[in-house]
Amino acid sequence: MYLCGRAKGFILPSRSSSMAILELYVSYDDLSSKIIEMMDEIKKAARRAGYTLAVRRIEQPGDDVIIRAALTGITTAPAVRIGENVILGRETVEFLMNLINKK
Repeated sequence: MYLCGRAKGFILPSRSSSMAILELYVSYDDLSSKIIEMMDEIKKAARRAGYTLAVRRIEQPGDDVIIRAALTGITTAPAVRIGENVILGRETVEFLMNLINKK
């Protein structure tokens, strides 16, 4: 994969490479609800930025999603994971808003 550019510490894939996966973890809290309301815009923005969006809903303790998330450093929702990089909480909303507003 050829990489170019940076956005808040994240490596953006070049247009010629396969698309990187942006994993979005949401729950049932207020911040996650706001993110879910903007999901169409987030999907479009992720595609424009060269990401494939994968939404993971954290539902109950012991859920496979929670276990996998905890193993990769995600301790709270909402959260974004791109490769080894993780953003948690309010910074997730800030990252997504920057992604949406980037033209």
